[in-house]
Order: sequence, then structure tokens, then C-alpha cells
Amino acid sequence: MRAGGLKKAYGEQVIFGGQDFEFPEGKITCLFGRSGVGKTTLLKILGGLTDYDGQIEGRKKAAFVFQEPRLIAHMSVYENIRFVVGMSANIDEMLARLGLKELREKRAGELSGGEAQRVALARALLFDAPLLLLDEPFSSLDEETGNRARAAVLEVCKAGKKTAVIALHDEAEAVGLGEVERIFLPVLSK
Repeated sequence: MRAGGLKKAYGEQVIFGGQDFEFPEGKITCLFGRSGVGKTTLLKILGGLTDYDGQIEGRKKAAFVFQEPRLIAHMSVYENIRFVVGMSANIDEMLARLGLKELREKRAGELSGGEAQRVALARALLFDAPLLLLDEPFSSLDEETGNRARAAVLEVCKAGKKTAVIALHDEAEAVGLGEVERIFLPVLSK
């Protein structure tokens, strides 16, 4: 997938001033940069969730993990995932892989931040889409659960030949994702 000549501004603040980005098929690309440089905005552009000027070539159906989990509070963990991915996905296997098996019937509104984030990640990994757009998916996870989550992302991407674009705060969060492409976003203006 390729993004060409991207332009995006919020009022006077220019986020992208005509940049080009390349996201190799079947690879994981990590976006780095301090807060406010456009990592989330770029993910929203790639997912068709915000307006922009420029071109996206090779856009594909995407699964998105937002910074906040966006779960349905009154539904169980299992129901939240099934609601999006349907019955055909192996939900229980993914829950076990992410250390959530014992939380299967717990209501989403009762989960901790890290648990909710892993449920959102499980939902995206099981969704039938060739593109994963992940916005700081490991930020609320401790080291052990973060390692499990990164391993699950890597495994799903390799097995399904999925392309992933992941916004991260620093390069240390990319450890465990295998060989990744890296894009460092600069601040254009204030």
C-alpha cells in the first residue's frame, strides 16, 4: 500500500504537508514519533476514517485497534469479539493466546484497561481483513502481557500474510514483532 502526497491540517497545525509513505504488503510497519506528530491521523487516513488530500494506492479492508478499546460495556468479552468477527473465528484460541481465557464471560465494563485493550486486540486479529491498523496497542500492558500481545500480532501477520501498521511511542515497543519497517514522523509545524 502506498500513500502519496498526503496533506492534512487541523486549522493552522499542519500534520502532513505532501508526504509519501510506503507500507510493504505482508510486513509490519511501525510508526514512531512524539505525541501530536500524526501517528493516529495517518492510521485514520489509511483506514478511511478521516478526510485528507492525496492518494492511497492499494487500500484494503482494515481491522482497527484504537487507543481506547471501544468495547460494548454490557456484553461479555466473548460477545464483544463475536459481535464483530462472527461465529467462524476461533475466539477461545485467541483468548487463551492473549491470556484472557478465564475472562471469557466477564462483562467488558468490568475489565481493567490492559484487559480491555487485549480484548480489542483479539477482536482485530480475528477480523477477516488483510490490513491491521493498531494505535498504541501495547501501551497499557505490562511486560509479560505486552510480549504475549506482540507475539500474537507477529504470528497472525505471518500466518495470514497480513499487512500491519502500528503506531508506537518508542522503538522498545517494537521488540518481539520481528523484522519491521520503521517510519519516524517529524513535527512539521505548531
